[in-house]
Amino acid sequence: MWIIVNQEMDAKKYLFDFLQSITNDRPFVEQSLIVDQQTLNSICREPGSVLEKAFVHCLDAFLINLTNDPQNFGPLTISGHIYLLVLACYNALTQMVHPNNDSGEPADNDPAIEFTKALLNNIPAAKDLDHALAYHAILRCLADPVRKMNSVDHWIIVDLISKSPLSEIIFLDIHTPVPLHEMAKKLLPKCQLSLDHNKHSKQQYEQWQKIIKILIQHHILSRWIIHQWLIMPENQFSCRNTGLLLEFLRNSEEYTCFILSFYNDYIYFKSKKKRISGNKDSKYWPIIHTIQSLVQLDGTSEATILMNRRGQEYFLLFHPLVEIIIARKQIPTEYQYIDNQFVEKHIRPLLNYIGEMPDGNQSSMAFSSVQFEKETT
Repeated sequence: MWIIVNQEMDAKKYLFDFLQSITNDRPFVEQSLIVDQQTLNSICREPGSVLEKAFVHCLDAFLINLTNDPQNFGPLTISGHIYLLVLACYNALTQMVHPNNDSGEPADNDPAIEFTKALLNNIPAAKDLDHALAYHAILRCLADPVRKMNSVDHWIIVDLISKSPLSEIIFLDIHTPVPLHEMAKKLLPKCQLSLDHNKHSKQQYEQWQKIIKILIQHHILSRWIIHQWLIMPENQFSCRNTGLLLEFLRNSEEYTCFILSFYNDYIYFKSKKKRISGNKDSKYWPIIHTIQSLVQLDGTSEATILMNRRGQEYFLLFHPLVEIIIARKQIPTEYQYIDNQFVEKHIRPLLNYIGEMPDGNQSSMAFSSVQFEKETT
């Protein structure tokens, strides 16, 4: 269902209510909205104090999750097209919450979809810190609905998330950023990846690199990003995409500390304990058990090959760590939890199964012999 909104005050009321619902962590939508160009231009040019305050409250509600004082980010300068993003997000969420047919997929002839497509074409991607924060403050409301759908295949959602680099690297369990597609094909040539239809131009790719650098190197955001990765659902897609992004970052030495900080935190916070004998406990990591069960399957059947490949996608999470160890020829000594026991006992045994597939094809994930120089404590 959709409605045409001709009155500027009506359009502002819809946007105001939606922003308020995001601020309260209860995003609420009714019907897709179609707003005429003149009204949109007027709202972007002069949103009015009430709508502006609603947006500021929504932004502050997000920033307070990053720091006790949102003023740590200083005054943010946001362009008027943020309200186009709010409207596009509203329509996208409507398509998920109120699908137009029994299959749950939006109808191709829905005029609201055509309107939202045109809307997205007029929204530039976030290119600086201010807009990266503002975009994600809005789009964060999409995470839970998309996760419940177990799919992010529809182009409206994909294109919307692609406008926001911060959302892209936070939603790694549901979205593969376009700039990582070529690396995915290189590292996982035989795996079937659900990659979207878009491709970045050289200029877009360089711009994406630039804004990712700003986000990763920000003293507040860097820790928050790692925290988000640790609490997001741990599945095949999150492991694959996190590994792809970390490998993308590993190509530049300036990100090494960030990468190793993530692994150090992962090893500590994701570990579990099990009783092995008497009062003795042993640490284990559930995702490593999952990888072991998948890559160690023996056989040449199609099902076995598929499981082996799935295991390699999971293992991609640790690929950058292994590559750093190979380059250094030793385990990093400056981090408490990246120790010899974890690498030798839990990671190194998996290398025997990574690189060769039971169908005889070679994966590009092949590792040379590593001599670990750090002594076992």
